[in-house]
Amino acid sequence: MRYRQLFLVLQAARSGSDWLMSLLNAHPAICMPAGRVDVPAGHDPTVLVSKVRAREAARPGHNVTAAFEASANARVAIAARDNGRCAAFGWKQGLWLAKGYATEAHRAEFAAWVARRGVKLVLLRRVGVARVVSGAKNRLTPNATLLGAEASRNVHCTSTRCAAAVAKLRVRLDAETLAGTLASQKREWDAVEAWAAAAAPPPRAFRVTYDELVADTPRWLGELYDFLGVGPPPKPPRTAYVKSGGRAADSIENLDEVRAALAGTEWAAELEDG
Repeated sequence: MRYRQLFLVLQAARSGSDWLMSLLNAHPAICMPAGRVDVPAGHDPTVLVSKVRAREAARPGHNVTAAFEASANARVAIAARDNGRCAAFGWKQGLWLAKGYATEAHRAEFAAWVARRGVKLVLLRRVGVARVVSGAKNRLTPNATLLGAEASRNVHCTSTRCAAAVAKLRVRLDAETLAGTLASQKREWDAVEAWAAAAAPPPRAFRVTYDELVADTPRWLGELYDFLGVGPPPKPPRTAYVKSGGRAADSIENLDEVRAALAGTEWAAELEDG
């Protein structure tokens, strides 16, 4: 099947990917066909291949790229039929390349598919205490009645009321395992970055961190539009999502424990005052 530019946003949970995708999707020439094509019930339809499918496709005797090829072809066909203006098609994709079940052969297969299809990669990196806090809040919020209807799903606030409520939530982190969790996050991202450097060197890969994107959203969106070859949109993009903001340290109940656990590590600076 012949189709236009494909791109994948490589990301991990609680990294701002839904927010970024909604901003990109507001561009008339960017399409993110999520329709539940080949997506297991209960899994995010904006991900090209779910983590369950990726694990299955990585089993011996299976071709891992076949799952990506089939899903991309089916979704692009739907989007192209419904919107003739689409110049770039994109989805989120988890960091399956860094998981234990992914072998060097799998990574090589995927690199070959990316090159063959001319897929562009957006690496949306977020590693650190703030991401762990965000995940802890997300696990807490289904029971937080102050969020109303927005507490019934993964929290991506669409109102200032929800965002303010999330900002006020306080969570306890496991101080004993936190440094290991952060190191594991970093190892996963470092492995994906190393793979991407070989599989999709510039100009086929675009790197931005969550913090950079939050600090100067218009600048990074403009660079992403150029990267995807679509140019600026006719009007500034809008998103339904409202970010809660605030410092991670202000949301940690056992802050003294956490500070002690991370003392002397690269993560300690996130907990400094100011």
